Amino acid sequence: QAQAQAQAQAQAQAQAQAENAGPSSGSFRFFRALLRGLGTAGVVAAIPTAMDWLENPSGIFHGAQGSNWSVIFETWFSWFWPGAVLLTPIFVGFALWRNRRKLP
Repeated sequence: QAQAQAQAQAQAQAQAQAENAGPSSGSFRFFRALLRGLGTAGVVAAIPTAMDWLENPSGIFHGAQGSNWSVIFETWFSWFWPGAVLLTPIFVGFALWRNRRKLP
């Protein structure tokens, strides 16, 4: 009976290790959440940048020569970094909280 208990315990440990490996592991969730936060910030930054490009105040975004990509990038980045600073910790914190709840 002791041997059966040891075997059951070994199987339970192997199953727990298998569940904590691969795409659902904590480190994978951390990096996936990091990318989701940065990606969301990038998409959110693209919206006001596109609106500014369409409105084209003072003709600084585009003109007869085409689009002024340095101004477009500066505008996008000025919206991106605050979003990344705010959203990425939220996404990562939520992913780590979810990971902690699943582990014993």
